[in-house]
Amino acid sequence: MDIETLEELGKIEGRQTVNLRPLLSKLGIMTLGMDVVLPYQRFTKDEKTAFDVVYNYTVKAYEKKLPEVAEFFRARKDVARVIAEVFKAKLPTTKTFRGFFPGSNELGMQQTAPKDIRYVASPTPTDPAYSHYALNSWDITFTAGTTRYLLGDGTNWYKPSPKENARATHVLMGLLEVGTTPVIDQILYRGIRAPEEGYPIVIEQLLDLSIEKEMAAYLYVFPHALLSIYDYEIMIGVMPRKSVTSNIRLLGFTFYEHEYFRRLKWVA
Repeated sequence: MDIETLEELGKIEGRQTVNLRPLLSKLGIMTLGMDVVLPYQRFTKDEKTAFDVVYNYTVKAYEKKLPEVAEFFRARKDVARVIAEVFKAKLPTTKTFRGFFPGSNELGMQQTAPKDIRYVASPTPTDPAYSHYALNSWDITFTAGTTRYLLGDGTNWYKPSPKENARATHVLMGLLEVGTTPVIDQILYRGIRAPEEGYPIVIEQLLDLSIEKEMAAYLYVFPHALLSIYDYEIMIGVMPRKSVTSNIRLLGFTFYEHEYFRRLKWVA
């Protein structure tokens, strides 16, 4: 079954495998060669409420300090909800979506943080948290003219945590650079089953205008939101225009199984 609209999606009963390509294209979600014939199951009323609580909490937090980022998130709520519903349906066992404070056999949601990208200190093929980010930080060191990778490392592919009962999935919508003037000149998106050269884009030319008058804060809007799921390898590379260490925050949400974040975490 091909799904083209949110209205069609809302009519699906139970758990079904559907072709989401038409809908994901309309919503502006990149899959980078991933199979988009996917299982899908609508949230229950309580699950949708749980999703809304987390999402609206994030929007309100940004409204106080960075209103443009709050509006950026507000416009992409449907994108995040569809990915959360796909994540739930794709898991091998049925679990309840809880949002904040998930318990055993429940699913959580949070704004993507550094520990969600480099979730282990020493990546391996079974824990492929490859990235050039510093541990526990959004800091990344650039050399002008040398590609650096937010996800992956140019050789090894990135996946969110794929461990049983600790799986995670991200929906990534853009970047926020804080404290330095814009460093990134181009972005490259790659998927393991996409064309080898990937999909490069040039950063839009108004980026050097800060979104706040009293602080250096620059918003990079991805042309399409990026789905990064626990069983598909991707990379995001960037070309810097200068040599500097910058704070480059991935803007998005991470959905996860309970064991993924059941206690305070410091990656070391």
